[in-house]
Amino acid sequence: PAPMATYTIQDINTGLFATSPAIVGEPIQFTDPTDEDNQKVLLMWVIPDLGNGVSTISSTAAEAFAWVEQPSFVSANVVTNLAERPWVIDLDGDQGTIRAEDDTNLVWAIDANNVMAVPLFMDHYSYKFLNF
Repeated sequence: PAPMATYTIQDINTGLFATSPAIVGEPIQFTDPTDEDNQKVLLMWVIPDLGNGVSTISSTAAEAFAWVEQPSFVSANVVTNLAERPWVIDLDGDQGTIRAEDDTNLVWAIDANNVMAVPLFMDHYSYKFLNF
């Protein structure tokens, strides 16, 4: 399958970032430039019959430690930069960013510019079908 978008994680202070192609039905794995185990994350997709989905963010070195229950809300603390903290999702048009609630230095971004190329896409970490 062709990539539907590019997912990027970036540290605003250092400018370091890693990207991964987003492909429907396949996991996305970022390896942070520092290569710390708790900064390697995996975005797993679950697609029920009606197209409503739940995405989980898990460490490649541990069990899942965060998940999304509804758009714009992360239901658990996320471990990053060797600290545990709650995360929030900001909405900005077709872009969705996820950041630490008490620290805006580490930001995740979704590039949804090419979303019309596929019938299904991540809409701020919630699945949505497109009408063609």
